[in-house]
Amino acid sequence: MTFGQRGGADDSARLLAGSIDIHVHSDPDDRPRSIDAIDVAKLARTRGMRGIVLKNHYDPTSGI
Repeated sequence: MTFGQRGGADDSARLLAGSIDIHVHSDPDDRPRSIDAIDVAKLARTRGMRGIVLKNHYDPTSGI
């Protein structure tokens, strides 16, 4: 059993609030991704996160 399974949605929301994910791969990329940069930013905001750092293996992400 993982922490998420024991804690439930309330604990997950509490842990994400104010956090910054420093390693996010989004679409477009060299391989298919499940979410694009705009949608992952919106998702992070709705979860109460302070920010995300977008990563890409081959292209610069500073302009995204």
